[in-house]
Amino acid sequence: MGINVQVVEPQAPARQSNITGGNFDLALDNNAALDSTPWSYFQRVYQLPISAQQSSTLNWERFNSPSDYNLVQKAATVSPSDTAELHTIYTQLETDFLQQQPEIPLWYNGVWFQGNTQFWSGFPSSSGSDQYIPAMWGGYIGAMTTVYALANLTPTPQKSS
Repeated sequence: MGINVQVVEPQAPARQSNITGGNFDLALDNNAALDSTPWSYFQRVYQLPISAQQSSTLNWERFNSPSDYNLVQKAATVSPSDTAELHTIYTQLETDFLQQQPEIPLWYNGVWFQGNTQFWSGFPSSSGSDQYIPAMWGGYIGAMTTVYALANLTPTPQKSS
């Protein structure tokens, strides 16, 4: 691709200041909160107005597209059950994003876990319909799924020797 990268790893406070102040060329970021809709992502990357110090979760790239931001605001008013309308809006936002934004979306950290069934069983599985997962991400413990997933475990019957 012809990208020449020189890694610079400032201390956390300096990095945060650089990011929120727009003083960076490329940054890896994973600070968006958990959510369940595309709206939250597009709200984050198209957020307007742009300020001198952007919030740590809003439009660090300072991309200015009032028409796309209006689409994001329109999507916020559409009923989640109107999937056809949301599909139309999100398709346009995604197209514009991938063609115009100075950002490369990377989703590299899917939720996963390891469980040992020697003593406990009932772990969620990819083949099941489990809605609770034992993840240690912020927001998952208790409020979302981790406690429920752990509460559904049962002792594995031990074989007598």
